[in-house]
Amino acid sequence: GVQGPWVIGGRTYTVDAKTLLVLKKGNLALNACVEVESSASNPTLATKIATKSADDCSTGQAAARAR
Repeated sequence: GVQGPWVIGGRTYTVDAKTLLVLKKGNLALNACVEVESSASNPTLATKIATKSADDCSTGQAAARAR
């Protein structure tokens, strides 16, 4: 399955059954461009991971933000 530790942009996030996966701009794959959202109270737990187009990742790294 997809649950467990994921390394995104050099940071390790935990993906669990509640993590929302949004695949509007491609499939999740190694080196895919993604955006990660996490809660401010637990910044290593991914609440949402969304694929992005390559143009959205200017440095080739994932974007991460805490909510």
